[in-house]
Amino acid sequence: MPDNPLNLLLPPSPEFFPRRGKTALMVIDMQYFDAHPDWGIGRLAKEKGLEKEAAYFFGQVAGIVPRIQQLLSTCRQDSVEVIFVRIQALTHDCRDMSPSSWARWPRQLLTAKDSKEAQILDELRPREDEIVISKTSSSVFNSTAIDQVLRNLGVECLIVVGVATHACVELSVRDASDRGYKVFVIGDATATFSETMQRDALQRMNTGLMKVKSTQEMLGLISHMAGDKVRV
Repeated sequence: MPDNPLNLLLPPSPEFFPRRGKTALMVIDMQYFDAHPDWGIGRLAKEKGLEKEAAYFFGQVAGIVPRIQQLLSTCRQDSVEVIFVRIQALTHDCRDMSPSSWARWPRQLLTAKDSKEAQILDELRPREDEIVISKTSSSVFNSTAIDQVLRNLGVECLIVVGVATHACVELSVRDASDRGYKVFVIGDATATFSETMQRDALQRMNTGLMKVKSTQEMLGLISHMAGDKVRV
């Protein structure tokens, strides 16, 4: 029995390719809240004596940072828009955060406006004039105007990296696909809390207008992009 029997009923997913001036790299939640062992989730794990349980995730995060750096460097050189997405409230007391966030996270873990946890990791820091979008939901499409922003930019294709694969990454990818965007998920530039969760999430995202690629595969596709150097 195949992993997804529905695939037997459907034609193969269409091939698609990134186009210069129509593609954006989306870096999801690579911030101190959930991507640094000394802040946010990492700090809570230490306080609760669960550092060992969190070690796999933060080991994976450390491994994806150099790959994201590679993609950032290449995209910046090849006219690919770079967009950072992060969890951050609009307020210092987080009163605008979703009820699910209040129900799930301890008060000290809510990412307040201008907090350290809301900052992008220093080694991935956005350059001047790169877009940073703050969200208060798992999917960036549910609590921001990113769809309008992407359409204003003329973006039709997304390259997605970040954390966590099974949560904010997958939900954002699925919402993007539902809106007609072509999405490349860079499997070895995403991370989550177990090998099984990572494998299953990537498998779910490798269908239709969603394609899972490795960093090296994506760098090759970017290097062969068709289209104009400058979008007009």
